[in-house]
Amino acid sequence: MEQAEGSSTEECDVILAFCPIVSRAGTDIEAALEQIPAGKPVILVVLHHTFDPDYTVPDSSRLVTRGDEILTVDCLFHENQGLLECPRNESVLKDILKKLCPTEGQNTPLIQDERTGAYDTIEKL
Repeated sequence: MEQAEGSSTEECDVILAFCPIVSRAGTDIEAALEQIPAGKPVILVVLHHTFDPDYTVPDSSRLVTRGDEILTVDCLFHENQGLLECPRNESVLKDILKKLCPTEGQNTPLIQDERTGAYDTIEKL
């Protein structure tokens, strides 16, 4: 899979948008979507601030009412730790990678495990 960074939404194939929840999820998601043009596939990463890796969050995809192609995922993060190491975030990473790289086989991306330095394919995660 060849990757290129687009300098505008017109040049890109997929829009990856991050939406930290700072007030109410519905309001924050609506404000984020207003900034994203329609017509392109979107991955909306909703960031929920917490220390707790077992924190339960609502499914934010229920709050997305636009009709175009949007994958909405919920992640847990803390400003000092970044994304928390937890099953939810691991599952989200798999969902995002499957969306970005839907075909299996020779173009399957390798993912490096930060702890061990080993590389694995997305199927093994």
